[in-house]
Amino acid sequence: YAETGQTEAVLETTKGEPSASFLRLRADAHFKRENWADAEKNYRMVWDKLGSEMAFEDAVNFLLASYRNGDRMQTIQLSQEFPELTELPQWAEIAESLTREPAQLLPLRQDNAQSRVDDAAQTLQNLESVSSGTN
Repeated sequence: YAETGQTEAVLETTKGEPSASFLRLRADAHFKRENWADAEKNYRMVWDKLGSEMAFEDAVNFLLASYRNGDRMQTIQLSQEFPELTELPQWAEIAESLTREPAQLLPLRQDNAQSRVDDAAQTLQNLESVSSGTN
C-alpha cells in the first residue's frame, strides 16, 4: 500500500495479530507523515517482534522517530542495541545533543531562546542528513 501511495489505506487497515511486515508499513507511513508518536509506537512493535534482526533502515527511522517524539531514553537505548547507529557520520553531534543540558529558558532572555532554537535547528539538520542518507 505505502509503495503505491495508499498510505491512508495502510493506516486504516486493522489486523488481529499484525505481522512485523505490516507493522513496518504502518510505522513507515506514520514516519512519512511526521507523526512521530505513532511511528515510534509501531517501530517499537516491529522491534519487539524482530529484536536485533530489525532492518538497519528501520532502526534509523525508529531512532529518529523516538528522538523527534522527545523520547530520550528510547533514543539512547536504540544506540546501545544497534551500535552501528553510532557509526553514522552525524552520530557524535546527535549524541552530544542528547546529553547536553538545554539552555535555560528562564529568565527569558533572547540569547537563551536563540541558543535553544539554534541547538534544535542543528540537531534537525543532523537528523535530516542521517535520514536522507539511509532512504
